[in-house]
Amino acid sequence: GGGNRNVGRQAGNVGWDTGTTVVANPLADPMRSRDLLQQPDHTSCFHNSVFQEGPGDAVVPTDKAGHTPSSSDPATSASIAKITALEKEKEAAGGSSHGSGRAAGQEFDDAGASERAKARWDFLRTAVFDGRVRALLLSADYSVVTATFARLFPQDFDRALPVFNHNKVDQLLIRLDYHHAMYSKAYTKHKRMTKRPRHRLGCCGLYGRKVDSMAYHLQRVHELEEAVKEARKETVAEGRTPSWIVLFKTQQAAAIASQSVILAEDNHEFTVHPAPGPEEVNWQALNFSYKQRTLRSIIVQPLLLLLIAFPIGLFSGALMQLDFLFCPVHRCEAPDGTIRLSNTGCEPNDVDLSNDVEQAFKWEWYCADKHFFTQYLSKLITGWIPSLLVTLWQVLVLPVTMIVLVQASGSCVSLSQVDEKVATYIFWHNAGQVFLGGMLGSAFAQQINQFFEAGPAAAVDILGTYLPASSNFFLTYLLFRTLVLVPFRMMIPHLAVRMYIFRRWLFRCSRAALSPREKAFLYTPTSVRMGFEVGMALLVFLVVMSFSVVAPIMPVVGVGYMCASWVLWRHAVLYIYVRKYESGGLMWPIIFKIMLFIYCIFGIFVACVFAVKRAYVQALLLLFLVPIFLYKFNAYAYYRFARSTLHVPLRLANGAPPAQLDARCYIPPPMNEHSMGWHPEWMKPWTGWNIPSAYCVT
Repeated sequence: GGGNRNVGRQAGNVGWDTGTTVVANPLADPMRSRDLLQQPDHTSCFHNSVFQEGPGDAVVPTDKAGHTPSSSDPATSASIAKITALEKEKEAAGGSSHGSGRAAGQEFDDAGASERAKARWDFLRTAVFDGRVRALLLSADYSVVTATFARLFPQDFDRALPVFNHNKVDQLLIRLDYHHAMYSKAYTKHKRMTKRPRHRLGCCGLYGRKVDSMAYHLQRVHELEEAVKEARKETVAEGRTPSWIVLFKTQQAAAIASQSVILAEDNHEFTVHPAPGPEEVNWQALNFSYKQRTLRSIIVQPLLLLLIAFPIGLFSGALMQLDFLFCPVHRCEAPDGTIRLSNTGCEPNDVDLSNDVEQAFKWEWYCADKHFFTQYLSKLITGWIPSLLVTLWQVLVLPVTMIVLVQASGSCVSLSQVDEKVATYIFWHNAGQVFLGGMLGSAFAQQINQFFEAGPAAAVDILGTYLPASSNFFLTYLLFRTLVLVPFRMMIPHLAVRMYIFRRWLFRCSRAALSPREKAFLYTPTSVRMGFEVGMALLVFLVVMSFSVVAPIMPVVGVGYMCASWVLWRHAVLYIYVRKYESGGLMWPIIFKIMLFIYCIFGIFVACVFAVKRAYVQALLLLFLVPIFLYKFNAYAYYRFARSTLHVPLRLANGAPPAQLDARCYIPPPMNEHSMGWHPEWMKPWTGWNIPSAYCVT
C-alpha cells in the first residue's frame, strides 16, 4: 500500500533486496507455513520432501487430537536422531549391488515414507514451540526485509513475500496453450472428416514425418503438463528475484512505510516503493536487479529517442506540398505587399514575381491539367495519402514499438506506469514529428526553389513567412480523423473485430470448421490502449490550440472531432472494452502537465502572430509572461494536489479500518494450482492488440 491505487487493499511496498529469504510463522497463518517450507535454508532438514506441492498449499502442524505438543530440547534431539537413523537405514537398504539391493531400497522407501514424514513434522513442531521459528522474524541474517519491517511495525507487519522469476513456467504454459488449440482444431476437423487429420512435423508442415494430429498434440499436452509442474518446483527452489512485496494489517502502516526513508543514507540493502494492486503488477520488471535495470535503460533510451525523432511528419508534410515542388510556382505580391505562393496563377490585381525564379525540379506530366488521371492523382497524393501515412504509422507501428521498448527497460513495476510512459512518449513523438515536422516539411516543400536561389541566409525569413500555410496539412489530418477514422472505429473498434470478419468469412468460403476455441477467440473482448489513446487525443488538442489564431476554422473542426470521439468512447468503454487494471486515476496528472505545455505553445504562436503584425510589445509580453505563469501554476498544482496521488494521505490511512489481504492475491497466475487466472496475454498492458510476448524483451 501507500498509493491511491491501493486504498482498501492493504498492499505493502515493492522493495529490492540482496537475496535473503522470507520469514514465516506456521502457527499464525497456514500461508506462512507454506512460505517457511519453501525456503532453501531448510533443505538439509526436509530433504526436498513433499510438504510443498505448489503455491497455495499449506499444512498447520498439530497432533492427532488437535492440540499442540509440548516442546523441549530432548524432544528436538530425539527427532533429529530419528531422522538420521531413518536416513542411514535407507542408505544401507539401497546400497546393495545389483537388483536385490535396489528392490530392498524401494521396499524401504514405501514402508518408511510415513515414518520419515512424521519425524520431520515432529522436528518442525518442536522448533515452532521452542520459539526458534518465531525468532527468525527478527533475524537480519535470515531476511533483511522481514527483520526490518517486523522491528519497525511489530503490531501491523503481516508478511514479506518474495517474488519468483516464473518466466520458464509461463513459456511452458504458452506452449501448452498452443497445443491445446491445435488439438481442438484437429478434433473439430476430425468430426467433419472420415479420416483422422495428419500433419508433418517440419517447418510450416512442409516437410518431415507425418503424424496423427490429435494423438501428437494430446501427447504434447500431457508432456507439457508434467513439465509445468516440475518448472513450478524449480522456480520455488531457485527462482527468487531481488524484489519483495510487503503486506501490512493496516493502511496507516503501509502508508508510513512507503513514504519513509527506511535505511541509512546509501540505501544499499533495499529501497521501497508503493506497491501496485494485484491485478496491475508488472511481474517481468520485478525480475531485474538495480544494475540490470540501469543497463537496460542505457540501451533502451537511445532507441526510444530514435523512435521519437523519426521524421514521419516531415515526409507527410512535404508530400502535402508536392505541387509546389514539381509544378511551376507563382510568387504573387498583393497590393498591400503580402506575398503568397500559388501553382495555379496569380490574382488579376497581384504582381507575378516568379519570372526571375528558376525552377529546380519540374514534372510537366504531373502538372498537366488536361488529363483527368493526373488531376485525380494530384488530389490523392496531396490530400489523403499524407494523412493516411501518418495514421498508419501512429496506429500500427508506433504503439507496438513504443510499448516493447518501455517494457524492455524494466523501469515500470505496474501496468499503469507502462501506460503513463507510453502516453508521454507518444505525445512527444507527435509534438516533435507530426506537429513540428509537418510545419517544417510544408514550408520546406513550398520554398525549396527559393532555398536554392537565396541560399541558407534567407531560410529564417522564408520559414517565418510561410509556416501558416502548413495549417492546410493539419486541417486535412483532423478532417480525416473526424470523418473517416472515428466512424471506422465505431464499426470496427478493435483488432479482434477485424480478425472476426476476416476469419469468419475466410473459413466460410473455404468451408473449414471453426473449433469452439477459435469461435471464442473471435469474440474475445479487448482492453483500452490507454497510453496510446491519450497521446493521440493530446496531439489533436495541440494542433487545434496552436493554429486557432492563424486558421480560425481549426477550432470548429477540433470541436467536431471531440464530439465524435465522445460518442465513440462513451459507447466503447461501456459496452465494448474491458478493464485491464485500475490505477485510481493516475493518468490525469500526466494529462494535466501536457496540457499546460500545450497552452505554452499556444502563447508562443500568438506571440509570433503579433510579431508578424508589428505588435512587438504584445508579442514580448506573451512570450515572457505565459511560460513563467504556467510554470508557477504547475508547481502550485503539484504541491497542492499531485503529491497526494503518489501516496495515501496519512489522515485517510488512519481512518481506514484494519484488514488483512490474502497473500495468494500476489501469487502470479503461472504459479497457481491449475494455473488459475492465466491466459496468454495476462502479463501484457493491452489485451487483444497483438503485442509481442513479454519474453522477446526479457
